[in-house]
Amino acid sequence: MNPGLHLLLAAVPAVAPAQEPAVPSGSGPASAAPRAVWVTTAGRETHPLGGWADGAPVPADGARPAGAWLRLEFPDVRRVEPPPGAWRLELVDGSLLRGAPGHERVGDLPTWRLVAAAPPLPFDSLWLLRQGRDRLPPRAADEDVLWLRRPTGAVDEHRGWLLDWRPEGPEFEARAGVLEPSWEEVQALAVLGERVEEPTDVVWLEFADGGFLAARVLGWDAAAATLEVAPPWGGRWGVPLAALAGVRRRAGLVELADAPWLVRRAPEGTVLDWRPKRGRSVEGRPLSLAGRVCPDGWGVRAPSELALALDRPGTFAVTVGVDDEVRDFVDPAPVRFRVLLDDVELAATPPLGHGDRPRTLVVPLDRPGLLRLVAEPAGPRAAGTHADWCDLLLLPAGDGGGGRPR
Repeated sequence: MNPGLHLLLAAVPAVAPAQEPAVPSGSGPASAAPRAVWVTTAGRETHPLGGWADGAPVPADGARPAGAWLRLEFPDVRRVEPPPGAWRLELVDGSLLRGAPGHERVGDLPTWRLVAAAPPLPFDSLWLLRQGRDRLPPRAADEDVLWLRRPTGAVDEHRGWLLDWRPEGPEFEARAGVLEPSWEEVQALAVLGERVEEPTDVVWLEFADGGFLAARVLGWDAAAATLEVAPPWGGRWGVPLAALAGVRRRAGLVELADAPWLVRRAPEGTVLDWRPKRGRSVEGRPLSLAGRVCPDGWGVRAPSELALALDRPGTFAVTVGVDDEVRDFVDPAPVRFRVLLDDVELAATPPLGHGDRPRTLVVPLDRPGLLRLVAEPAGPRAAGTHADWCDLLLLPAGDGGGGRPR
């Protein structure tokens, strides 16, 4: 994106930290509160959601879930499959939105319409990284790239600079001049990522349509069944519960997906690339377990092993399962997942196949060492053993921080 674009877009004031009430005014009785599943370091518990306080969800029934919370799931929310041709939009902080550009502005900002039932999201295009129909284009290398569709179906590539991201379409300065196509003419767009200041105390909002957004929770409006959040560029947005599949904690945890993992073992492929992939399935798709699209993790094909050196103790948590990309395979083989510290096995799953509920493994690490993630075929065949390690999290030990990647 052209640095001059900073002058074209109005600044959005950051939202100042607010005191979040445990139960906002207007909250109904506990019996009317939506059902939620707390995934914690001690297991899974189901309670009605009553509010949000001190950066964590609060049960409406007065219960105190055992263990530290990791993720909140809404089992009664129906997942929504994006229609063919739906856009994917990736932000510089790793957020992924499904849907389409909105037809309106909110203040000076254009909007994005999710596939899930939610109000248009005011969107600051300084956070844009790339967008495309059905799939994301390659990342921009040295300048912005715009792909336009011809009436014949052919696609033309234009290099230059994005000047503006508007409800009716982008304004793009190409070598041949300024282009102003409609979104109907656009196949994909990739821009050089801007340096932005990412807020702290954020969570991952996991939408029912498979998208996810980093945002800060401001409170829970029980009367409207809406989670009030601040997007990373500021402002305030109300997300109806019907649009949310879950909320994953980030603050206070060490997120290990981006750590320098060592691939110690992986299948070799002469035609397909079976190397483990960060943030994608082994075939390069979004990580997806039983319909849930995971914000981060690693996709592998068993047999495989990933390893990471940790220099302090802590509590490690990871969600594992077989990726949904094997749903159309003929009799895909199940996978067994193992977590080891050096040569000591600390946790393992039974054989998991496609369609089995993903498992969250919580593993205390009482010393530094080599954290090893091993995925093995649970049988004589390895066909379809597309395994995902999602939500790789480390809860720091004590108050001085836990194991951190070297």
